Amino acid sequence: MTFIFLLLIGQFRILGRFLFILLMSVLMSIMEKKAEVFGMFEHTRNWNHHDTFIGYCFYFIIVYIFHKWFEQSLDHKNKTKV
Repeated sequence: MTFIFLLLIGQFRILGRFLFILLMSVLMSIMEKKAEVFGMFEHTRNWNHHDTFIGYCFYFIIVYIFHKWFEQSLDHKNKTKV
């Protein structure tokens, strides 16, 4: 999923990336609710699925930032070798 996320997010501009992260976070929250209905796991009664949304927003942002940093690091490393 992370690989697919990185492939897709690279296709968007800044606003598109922001909206894509929001969309993915909403979808993850919905999928979590469905997984609970199917008995795949369960949360405590006081669990708020908004926390899942916020958590995935941060997760996707961190993954994207790390990926961009790693790409820039490799580009810089390759340029200094030449």
